[in-house]
Order: sequence, then C-alpha cells, then structure tokens
Amino acid sequence: MRLRPVDARALRTRGAVKEVLGDKDGAAADYTEAIRLDPNDVRLYLARGTVFAQQGKLEESLRDRNRAVELDRRTPKLMSNAPPHTTRWESMRKGWPTALPRSR
Repeated sequence: MRLRPVDARALRTRGAVKEVLGDKDGAAADYTEAIRLDPNDVRLYLARGTVFAQQGKLEESLRDRNRAVELDRRTPKLMSNAPPHTTRWESMRKGWPTALPRSR
C-alpha cells in the first residue's frame, strides 16, 4: 500500500528523501504538489529550485528562487550559506533583481 501525503510538510519531507536518493523528478513533483498546497512556504521554492538546478533547468530554478525572494527578502542572505550541492548558484544569482544587496 502506498501512502499519499496530503499536507505540504509531508510532501516536503518525502521530496527531500527522494532528492537524496537521486530521484530528482520525484522530488520536484513532490515539491510542486507541496507548493500547490502551501504557496507561501519559501523553503518549498528553494528546495524545488535546488532540484531544478541539479537537473540543469536553470530558468525554472531561477524562477523558484526569485519567488522565494518575493516571499521573504532575507532569502539571498539565507542562501549565501547554502551547501555546495546548490550547483551554479553564483551564476544564477546574477539573474536576481538588482535591488537586492549581495550577501557576504
């Protein structure tokens, strides 16, 4: 029997597990469903953006990261401490609104 989480937190957790196990498509799908259920959770956009970056989907990743910034202006500061697996972060940061201060 398969459990089908119906709350954003459970989907975020399952997405994170799928991401670690290498199921990037499954992780992105779980994060997308979680965003549908809780469209104001910055963490969901950052998580999905990270998966998109790992998949080479830089436009989608940048769109999610920009949405995270729209929801919480502290996001660039939070992401400056991101782990190395957030590939191509510096090049993607260039696409952020220029009004945002560069962290560090």
